Amino acid sequence: MTDEVQVAEEAAPEVVQTEVDQTEAPEAAESTTGQTDDQPAEGEQPEEISPSKARRERRKAELERLRQSEAEANAKLREQQQLRQKIAQAATANQPPKEEQFADYNDYLMAAGAYHAARNWDERQIRETDEQINAQREQLTQVQQQQRQEAAQNWAAQVEEARSKYADFEKVAFSAPISDQVAEMIAVSDSGADVAYYLGTNRQEAERISRLPTIEQARALGALEARLSVIQPAQQTNAPAPITPIKGKSTATKDPAKMTMAEYAAARKAGKL
Repeated sequence: MTDEVQVAEEAAPEVVQTEVDQTEAPEAAESTTGQTDDQPAEGEQPEEISPSKARRERRKAELERLRQSEAEANAKLREQQQLRQKIAQAATANQPPKEEQFADYNDYLMAAGAYHAARNWDERQIRETDEQINAQREQLTQVQQQQRQEAAQNWAAQVEEARSKYADFEKVAFSAPISDQVAEMIAVSDSGADVAYYLGTNRQEAERISRLPTIEQARALGALEARLSVIQPAQQTNAPAPITPIKGKSTATKDPAKMTMAEYAAARKAGKL
């Protein structure tokens, strides 16, 4: 084989590769063109999220994180409790040997030693499991406390925002005829203020939901929340919210904006508001 033929054979793959690259070029151009269709047009700005919406999203994410933490803590607590129950059952089933059961006294002594060793082991396992259960309960309590704090902050922020949307928010929302359980569900909702106001203006619906079983209450409130999230409430008026008249009470009253729905209802029932 001559040197010229060898050079030609080695160069052939490079020529083919160049031709393939040129053939694929139009497809790449088409793909790029297709991608630009999903991008904002020149001069068009992406949609901006309002500060209030951003805060709601953060609160919603934090409440969801805490709910997940509570579920995990509850699951671990149940696992530890079930483990303790199994250990306790095994310890109960392990009965001490009786001397008359053995022909040889040494065999009895060995069985008695094994029994006591197993009993000591079971007791140690129960103590350790009890410690884990107590630690898990403490963790669960902390998570639930964080949930309550976050829910209170969530509700207070919603009340402040709702006052700018509904001039009569407190008068309407806090007078809704709902049960304490429904009020607690509303307080942790990311659209609770709107739901409370709606139920205050639709009292029959509020009473109907309050009479439902717990699961059905959650479903009804979730459906209502979803429906209200796509409805922009009409601005009632630009006038400031009505001032609650001062009553002759010797004790200070908590700011209604910082109360849960249940606390507000109880305060009104007691004549404190």
